[in-house]
Amino acid sequence: MIATSVRCRAPRLGAGSFELQDTRRMARWSGQERSDAMPGIPGNPLGFARDVAEGSAPFTVLQLKRMTPEELKKVFVSINIVLREVRTESVVQHDIDGMRRRAHKLQRLSNAVLLLSTHAKKLRITL
Repeated sequence: MIATSVRCRAPRLGAGSFELQDTRRMARWSGQERSDAMPGIPGNPLGFARDVAEGSAPFTVLQLKRMTPEELKKVFVSINIVLREVRTESVVQHDIDGMRRRAHKLQRLSNAVLLLSTHAKKLRITL
């Protein structure tokens, strides 16, 4: 007896469908529809800045290219608010993990401010 096996194969996705899946994932991640969010970032700018500080959300130049000057200013203000919050956090001197986490948050936020200010200078936008 000859056994035949049926192989189910998922349909191949084109290049545009990856972007659609990515957009759906970002909308699901932010908890709101994509039309309400700013281009390039999911959710509100302050929550996104906190996620960048925690390391759970990347902050790239590609996101900045999609934003208008007003949105860039909002993100800049939000990152500075979170940066101020992190700087005011006190860590016990013998808590090595807490000190390391705080230093990493400061590093991520400082890098985001540097990326944002460099991008704004290229576009001649005052922040």
